This record gives sequence, structure tokens and C-alpha cells, in this order.
Amino acid sequence: MKKQVLLAAVGGGSAIAGRRVARRYRLDLAAAYARVTAVDRAAVVTAFGAVEYAERGNGEPLLAIHGFFGGCDSGLQSLRGLADDRRAIAPSRFGYLGSSMPPGASPADQADAFAALLDVLGIGRSDVIAFSSGATSALQFALRHPDRVKHLAVISGNLPGSSTAAVPPRAARLAYRDFLMWTLKVFARPVLLRQIGVPTGFPLAAGDARIISDLIDSIFPVALRA
Repeated sequence: MKKQVLLAAVGGGSAIAGRRVARRYRLDLAAAYARVTAVDRAAVVTAFGAVEYAERGNGEPLLAIHGFFGGCDSGLQSLRGLADDRRAIAPSRFGYLGSSMPPGASPADQADAFAALLDVLGIGRSDVIAFSSGATSALQFALRHPDRVKHLAVISGNLPGSSTAAVPPRAARLAYRDFLMWTLKVFARPVLLRQIGVPTGFPLAAGDARIISDLIDSIFPVALRA
């Protein structure tokens, strides 16, 4: 009898914990979709389909190209505290958020899509800043359209030839799901920190910790960034 009572108690406790986790996940994911919805986004039609973008500010143009698990929202977020006197344009790369994913798309195609976006916006030349996996298409943009690029800055780029420039194995890509990534965020945060480039044991000031926390939140919903 005692064993049955113990098993029932454990089962009941697990069910309660499971419901709490599920509720927290639903609330967090709803908040993530709300964050994306709150971003003022637009799209232009090009030969590569829809190219979505967001922008802020006035002044000289600055094209901000986001990295992995990004989008136009994180492109603007990456400029927080930078270039406040510039007109920042942040496109969503192919397959991210509202941008189309053309069949057989390449970094060169993505570069040409950037040029098409600037054409529609009436921008001849722009400074370009690229983050992480956005570096590949940014370099192609500079190579294919040198007359459109004033200066190019690459931040933590996955430059050609590096191990981070390789396409992830299919098994790894299957792990890119909202619930699995959310589980890492909530229950194995150090693992996720390492994945986004924060070394183990690296001291973070309060401001740095907030930036990292916002960065982690910005990868959700993962389903829109596949």
C-alpha cells in the first residue's frame, strides 16, 4: 500500500510539473510571436520572391545583415547602441521570417537580392555590417556589387573555409525546433550560451547579461527562422 501511495504521489507530482512546464512554454512562445508581430516589417517583390526588411532612423544608409536564427528583427537589435544617426535597413535573409526561400538559393543569389532591395528603396550605395552567418552573403554582395558598398564590417563572421561555414548535418538541423531550443534556454542555459559563442565561465557585466538574454530571446520562434 505504501509503495502504491508513493508511486501515486510521484506520478501526481510529475504531472503537475509537466503542466507547469507546458504552460510556461506556451506563454514564452506566445511572447516570442508577439515580439515579431510588434516589429514594423515590410517586403518588396524581387526576382527572388519576397524580400522582407525593417528599418529605423534617418541619415546615411547602413545595411545590417543578420546571422543564424535571425531575421530583420534581430538585424535591428544587433545595432542597439550603434549608428543611431544612420538609416538602418535590416533585411530577412532567404527563408527567415517573411522572406521567400528560392529553390537552389545561393549566397550569390542572396547578394543580388540585397541589391534588388536597395534598388526598390532608392539607395545607391550603403555601408554594410554583417553578423555571424550573414557574412557569407555580405562578402558576395561586396564582390558582386562593389559599386553599392561603401564600407563592409564583419562581426563574428563564419568566413569561407572555416568549420562554422559548413552546412550543419541533417541530424543537427532536426534539433532546431522551438521546444527543444526552449528546453535548452530554460533548463540548460550554459549549453545554449556556448552555442551562441559565450565561452564557459566568461564573466558578464549586468549590461552584457541583458544583451545576451535579449539575444537568446530573439531566436524564438525558431519555426520562423528555419
